[in-house]
Amino acid sequence: MHKKSNTNVQFKRPTTQKEREEYANQYTPLVYKIANQNKDKTPLTYDDIIGFGFEGLADAMNTYNPDSGQSFLQYAAYRIYYFIMNGTNREGHIVTFSSYQQKKAKAEGRPTYIHQSII
Repeated sequence: MHKKSNTNVQFKRPTTQKEREEYANQYTPLVYKIANQNKDKTPLTYDDIIGFGFEGLADAMNTYNPDSGQSFLQYAAYRIYYFIMNGTNREGHIVTFSSYQQKKAKAEGRPTYIHQSII
C-alpha cells in the first residue's frame, strides 16, 4: 500500500538518486490518482498514461520553485496532468476538453453542439 503524501512538508530539491526515488515513492499515489481521473480522456494505454505521469513528476521535482507560493503537491499535480495530456498529443491524439465533452454527451444521447439543442 502506498503512503499518503504530506502536504505540510517543506520541499527540498532531491540531489541524489536515493532522494529522487524517495520522492517518487512518496508521490506515486498522486500519479495514479491523476492517471485514473484522466484515463477516459485519452486513447493511450494505462501504462502509457502512468509513464507520462511519472515524467511529469520528475519534471516537477526539477522545476519547482518553493518561493512561488504554491505547494509542491499542487505544482506536481499540475505537471503530472500536463504531461499526460501533452503525451497524448505527442502520440498523435489531439484531445481537448470540448472534444471530450462532446464524446461524453454523444454517448449519453445529449446534443453535442449548441445548434442541436435549439432545434
